[in-house]
Amino acid sequence: MRRTCALATVAFALSLFSATEPLAVVLPQRTFVASFGNDGNPCSLTLPCRGFAAAVAQTISGGEVIVLDSAGYGPVTIGQSVSIIAPAGVYAGISVPASGTGVAIIGAGIAVVLRGLTINSTGGSYGIRMANGSELNVENCVISNFNNFGLSIETAATVNIAETVIRDNLYGIVVGFGATANITNSQVIKSGFEGIEIFGGPPSATTSIFIADTLVTGSGTGGSTYCIDNYAVAGATGNISATRVMVTGCTYAIYNEPSGAGTMTVSNSMISGNAYAFLQQTGTFNSLGNNHLSGNANPNFGTITIIGGQ
Repeated sequence: MRRTCALATVAFALSLFSATEPLAVVLPQRTFVASFGNDGNPCSLTLPCRGFAAAVAQTISGGEVIVLDSAGYGPVTIGQSVSIIAPAGVYAGISVPASGTGVAIIGAGIAVVLRGLTINSTGGSYGIRMANGSELNVENCVISNFNNFGLSIETAATVNIAETVIRDNLYGIVVGFGATANITNSQVIKSGFEGIEIFGGPPSATTSIFIADTLVTGSGTGGSTYCIDNYAVAGATGNISATRVMVTGCTYAIYNEPSGAGTMTVSNSMISGNAYAFLQQTGTFNSLGNNHLSGNANPNFGTITIIGGQ
């Protein structure tokens, strides 16, 4: 009888605990989205969600959202470390409506990976906008048709862009605020105003862009396209290094004009078919002397310093 009473007391105590202290829900490390999914699902492999926003909300920090089949998955705001991955051969679209943002990254100290996404504007302002965070990797993505920014970096993050096409945007890639961006094996094409630009950020910040094996084109030599432009704000420093880069169809192909301080360094690149090839207005413009300039209306403007390699 005494043992029965003791067991009853323990069971009663456990029932009180469970009623007042529910067990914490552990979010999965990997979630899934599909064309046949539903945002009311748990985002599992067998019961996927329909959109990126619902899946990210149900993924643990540092986890992955995996696309199962081709469809549009909607804009998403990211406040945690996460990877959104579409495998090769799967179309994962984000259509961005008027004044909208395709992927907004807002979490402090987070790391985000975006792989295999197609982000297209139907009147939207930003393809990818990083207002906070420490790291962003953009791989095998397409960002197109934005009336403002294809990709805007507005925080002191490390950004890696690889095998990505950014086309038909007013601004292709704009980096500032002390960020470091590495752009490799990519295309920034037919930008209306700025292709790759340093701009924005508080005084004393140093922003750096490293470009390699990349094509940059403008909307034609008769417009006002700055294809690669160092325009660091007053008090800030901007540095751009470009190697094995093809630049064509621009009003101003490679322009160094920081309001603060800054250096442009170019090597092993082809600058062809532009109104102006190399332009130095402020700061320092270095050429390693192994670039090829042809078919430009004005090859050089300002002081271009030839430096030796090592």
